[in-house]
Amino acid sequence: RLPQEFLTYPSVALLYGSFPPLAFFQFMDIAMATAVVFTLIGFYTRVAAILAFAFSIISYSFAFSVGGSSSLFLIPFFFIILSFSGWGSHYSLDSIYRNPRNVWPNHFVVLLLALTVTFSFFLSGCMKIMGGWLNPDSQAIFWYWHLNFSLDHRISIINPGNFNINSALFWEISDYAIVILEI
Repeated sequence: RLPQEFLTYPSVALLYGSFPPLAFFQFMDIAMATAVVFTLIGFYTRVAAILAFAFSIISYSFAFSVGGSSSLFLIPFFFIILSFSGWGSHYSLDSIYRNPRNVWPNHFVVLLLALTVTFSFFLSGCMKIMGGWLNPDSQAIFWYWHLNFSLDHRISIINPGNFNINSALFWEISDYAIVILEI
């Protein structure tokens, strides 16, 4: 049985009573990678993009079902939105071997993708404001990087320890810059 926390987040993973075996996740990774490669080279582009969307939604619903979140949730939407944009009609294996009829790019779909990305940045900025990133006492970026380094052991050249900057004003300006960039 799954812990109660697993059941609090709506996802495809709720259809299962427990985590599937490792072989399921290995299959999903291989299937998703194959669909992504087929999409990139333009081999049955629309079908491959829809399958990449489906495989990634299923995989990510298990990955995020225990409460984590990430910008990765946007990747499946790139595939499903762009699958209706005319992908594969030019400069692809589909255009050479399948000889698609005169399919012109659907510019509305690309606009929809741009709006989706913009809206996700806006929501991220709103969540940062509501979460207290702009509180003058917080220096959210400073502590976010320290948590990434100390808890998750993520090593990066932009870790605060590499800069040795002890200015609260610098980190607060960085907080405001991030929020302004996202909104």
